[in-house]
Amino acid sequence: MTTLGELPPADWTAVYERTGRVEFPLRRLAFGVRTMPLFLFLVPVVVLSATMFGDAVVFAKVLSGFGIVGFLVGFGGVSWQVVTRKPALVVDAEGVRLGRRSIPWADFAMARLPAGPRGFRYVALKPVDGPLKEIRVSHATIQDLDAFTHWLNALRDNRRTAEGDAHADHG
Repeated sequence: MTTLGELPPADWTAVYERTGRVEFPLRRLAFGVRTMPLFLFLVPVVVLSATMFGDAVVFAKVLSGFGIVGFLVGFGGVSWQVVTRKPALVVDAEGVRLGRRSIPWADFAMARLPAGPRGFRYVALKPVDGPLKEIRVSHATIQDLDAFTHWLNALRDNRRTAEGDAHADHG
């Protein structure tokens, strides 16, 4: 099933103009490719730690138990994300939101060009007030990060032009 994040920018624009909102759900395969190698590495570690500490001291057993619980919580969280396809990236009249993090249009400075190593590239969405509040969008959400960067910056510019024209008409 194709998600909006796998379609070209013209489709994003069409949806935005028609509904005033574009929602990019998590791309299951891209997300799985990024996260599953870690879990495939951790499975033998968890199994070995559970079996090796049978005769160990209490501290080692407790530590092993925390490791197993941490693995299960992490695996459950990733599984939940794959099933629900969340967090979704939402671009609407309010601004840009990814999960609980959001940047209102008035505070949105720019979408930077993609950065990061291959397979872990991301686009940093920069707010006006500093890097600590930036939102990072990865291939797990958008297939063509370069096109997304240009599309989002163009949308920002169009909104500012439209707002400037609206203020000029009332002034």
